[in-house]
Amino acid sequence: MDKDKLKEEIEKYLKYYYDVKREFDLYIHIKKNADIKIILDEVEALQIALSESLEGDIVIVFFERLNPLVDFIKSNQEDDANLGNVVNSN
Repeated sequence: MDKDKLKEEIEKYLKYYYDVKREFDLYIHIKKNADIKIILDEVEALQIALSESLEGDIVIVFFERLNPLVDFIKSNQEDDANLGNVVNSN
């Protein structure tokens, strides 16, 4: 990948990241006691979300790489009651 293309991809990713962060910041502003974390590693984020989730919670994951998440879910589904039903929408 040439430098211009790489720079363009990085700028696109950072714009997306800051757009998402801005939405979370707005949510935190509205709900002062919200415990929001931004974790860029998708599998780590899912692990933490599931470990902190309570019965009835919904966990939404924004991801770029699906396969590591599917592998994590498949390897933990029987051991973790918090996984419940997993929905993948395209």
